Amino acid sequence: MSKRIAEGVDRLSTLPEPLLHHIMSHFSFEQVVYYSVLCKKWMQAAHSLPSIKYNEMHYEMGKREKILEFLERLLLKRHVELTNITDFGMRLQIWQDRVALVDRCLSYVIVSNVKELRLEGLCYWDDRSWRYNVPQFVLSAKTIEVLELTGFKLELRRIDLKLPSLKRLCLMRVFADERVLENLIAGSPLIEYLKVDICDGFRRLELSNLNKLRKIKVFSHVYNCDLKQVDINALHVDSVTISLPFAQFEINAANCKSLRRLKLCMVSIVDEWLCREISKLPALEYLSIMDCHRLERVKISSPSLKHLIIGGLNLVEVKIDTPNLSRFEYMGDIIPFSLNDLALAESDLHFYSENCDLQWFVKYTELLAKFHQISKALFLHSNGGENVIIPAELRRIQRPPCPVIKHIDFTITDEDKGFPISQLVDGLLWICPHAMSITIQYEFGLFDKFCFLMNNWKSLEKIVPLLKIKQEAETCIIKFSYKKRFIYDEETRCCSHSLPVSCWKHCIKEVDIDHIIQSLGKVQIVETYNFEDEILEKIAGISRYEPEL
Repeated sequence: MSKRIAEGVDRLSTLPEPLLHHIMSHFSFEQVVYYSVLCKKWMQAAHSLPSIKYNEMHYEMGKREKILEFLERLLLKRHVELTNITDFGMRLQIWQDRVALVDRCLSYVIVSNVKELRLEGLCYWDDRSWRYNVPQFVLSAKTIEVLELTGFKLELRRIDLKLPSLKRLCLMRVFADERVLENLIAGSPLIEYLKVDICDGFRRLELSNLNKLRKIKVFSHVYNCDLKQVDINALHVDSVTISLPFAQFEINAANCKSLRRLKLCMVSIVDEWLCREISKLPALEYLSIMDCHRLERVKISSPSLKHLIIGGLNLVEVKIDTPNLSRFEYMGDIIPFSLNDLALAESDLHFYSENCDLQWFVKYTELLAKFHQISKALFLHSNGGENVIIPAELRRIQRPPCPVIKHIDFTITDEDKGFPISQLVDGLLWICPHAMSITIQYEFGLFDKFCFLMNNWKSLEKIVPLLKIKQEAETCIIKFSYKKRFIYDEETRCCSHSLPVSCWKHCIKEVDIDHIIQSLGKVQIVETYNFEDEILEKIAGISRYEPEL
């Protein structure tokens, strides 16, 4: 027995160092410390670990100081032995008594030729009473390629800052002196990616003479925005995202001749600015304009645009002159659309109104018919399904808006509202008579997650990927087969005298349903059904979100 144990110990101690580094990369720093005492080989691997991640929130209160002191000794040893550190991350609370220790740790990391440095000071984002001031030597390191700072201050007496290797700079909840920020960016000629997220202390962000800069993201806070002007004069910028809720400020990006993607959210721009500036961007392919409250009459002319997203409560008219547009997304109330010679691959539409009266449904079906004529695929969204419950009196006098579409996707986003799935199917099959398939998807849990994040407001950038994860989703994929004859005869004439095809109830042959339930992106339940008659009665109750009427 002792021999087998000894052999086991020998195997552990003879693991190659790269493999030990890979294993340790999945540990917290506390676990690295704990397991390094198993054997000398593991201790050596810990001392040469290329990536060190220290997160104080992983440790019990009573252990934090000892682990932090061990971190300092480890970094000092790496410095003395001239062992490089590739990636270093530190997330901790910093108060006055810790400043000297944190300074020492960072100095050891910098002289160890670190390439990626991520630092986060745990504090309330709006606490200006005291923040750790990032040392000068960090902002002048020659080897840093990635620098991410969260919850700190950039306020230095000397501003001759140079990060000659820096490619990626992310500042989040940082109070930055305007001169320091300008010199930091100007002293980083190789920078490719810049993100400024809920930072304050500077009124202007000027980005010029940066030939490597490709992507820019600027976010701010609805209650705290010092930023008033963004000037981008970088010829090779490919993507710009700006979200400055309701702030009065200026954007100058006309010189970005290589710009392909532009996203503006809650930005205080006006109709004339949008029309003028978009026409100056010859390479623009993707444009997203969401909740820009001063926009009313949007006019977009661009020969290069391929994907357009527009949404807002105050819009009254949209004119689009984009001959190469292939995908269009809209969120808002029914408004006039001018769509010149478009041939869309798909239209993604979320029409909503507080007053869905008969006149609203008339305009709604007319607009669906308009998009049906120019789109190969149609995706509809609704809060509770009200958009497709077309009033009976309108069905009797108006033709279905999308008679040729073979497949339609319909998404419901509010579980507190809703209609039985039987009514949704009936409404969708009136909109698209004889559709071969309908996909009805319920996506819930997103709004609560959004409200939680907005209340905590740590980062607008972090909200987006979380919203893309379906916290709770249910999908019904309904496939139809029909009898051969769709035209009217004496038997089906009672449905409606004006419709070009018989109603689906008189020519349905068979229905197959796949019912899929997901939670946090993982499939939980898959059920399959098959019906040949009494379709609406049999599909009632399939969805978990059937409302009680």
